[in-house]
Amino acid sequence: HIASAAVLYDAEAYWAGGKFMYADKPARYLTEHQLDYDIVPADYLEKAEIRGKTFVLAKETYPALVVPYAEYLTEKTVSVIARLASAGVPVYFIDGMPRIAETGKIADIPQATVLALDALESALRGIGAADVTVISANDAVRNLRFYHYTVGTTQYYMLTNEGIHDPVQAKIRLAAFGGGAYAVYDPMHNTAQRAVSEDGVISLDLPPYASTVLVFGDLPATLADAKPSEALVAS
Repeated sequence: HIASAAVLYDAEAYWAGGKFMYADKPARYLTEHQLDYDIVPADYLEKAEIRGKTFVLAKETYPALVVPYAEYLTEKTVSVIARLASAGVPVYFIDGMPRIAETGKIADIPQATVLALDALESALRGIGAADVTVISANDAVRNLRFYHYTVGTTQYYMLTNEGIHDPVQAKIRLAAFGGGAYAVYDPMHNTAQRAVSEDGVISLDLPPYASTVLVFGDLPATLADAKPSEALVAS
C-alpha cells in the first residue's frame, strides 16, 4: 500500500486531557483531497525506522507525519515525533504545538511545521507526497476515493466514486504512471482490457458507487484493446 502520510491517532490526546482534534477530521480532509493515509497510534510510532526523509512501519513507507491538534501529549510521544522531525521527516502539527503533559511546557520541535488544516494539501503536494493529482474535475470529485498498492513492479489503483447522486468526471495523473499502455481490470468478471494514454492523463467518468481498477507495469501482449467508452469506467 502506498500512502501520502501517517496520521497520529488521537487516543493519547484524549487521555491527556485538554482540547484536541479527533483524527477523523484531518483524515476526512485528506480523503476529500485525494491524499491517502494510515492512522498510526503513538506506541506503534515508537517502532518507526527512519530511511532518508521517510519512516517505515511494518514494511510500509510514510513520507510525512500529520499530528492533529492536541493541547497535551506525553513527553515520550513528543520525543518520538522530535526524532522523526530532526531526521528530516516532514512533520505537520495542525493548529499548534502541544504541551508536554508531564511538565506543561510547550513542545520544542523547531524542524516541525505548524499549519492550518486547509494548508495540509499544499504542504503534502509540495514535498511530492501526492499520489493522485486532479487536473480538472466537477464538484463530485470530493467523492473520489482511491487505493494504490504494488506487487513487484506492477502498480494497482482502485478508484471509486463514493457519492450517491453525481458522477465523478475528472482528468487525473497518477504518480506511478508516466504515460503509455495500461490495463483496465474488471474484478467482477476477472477480465482486463488494454488502454493507452500517451501523456499520462487519464479521464474518469465514474457513476455513483462505480469503481475501476487500473494496472500499470508489464502487461500481457494478448490484452484486447478497450473501446473508448469502456477504457475508463467499470461498474
